[in-house]
Amino acid sequence: MSAYRLETFGSLLGTVWCVVGPLVGVVIGAWLARSWQHKDRPLGSKKAEYREFRREDWEKLRDVLVKMTRRDLATLNDSSPLRLGGHDPHPD
Repeated sequence: MSAYRLETFGSLLGTVWCVVGPLVGVVIGAWLARSWQHKDRPLGSKKAEYREFRREDWEKLRDVLVKMTRRDLATLNDSSPLRLGGHDPHPD
């Protein structure tokens, strides 16, 4: 192999590694982090954590719906006309 071809091959290899190297590092880092997490935390706790998040979300949604319903009932019981968004602070 001539010196020119070797230099060109080295330059090409360096250029390719500048693009591929960080991607390889990210993949290896993600794989290591995932394997370390599996050692530290059992799978059941992860499922329980997701279940807790879902329960909290449903509770928040329920609270919002209850508040909306109570506000609508208060508006319907009022003598003023029904308006979106609750009571009108300045009735006509």
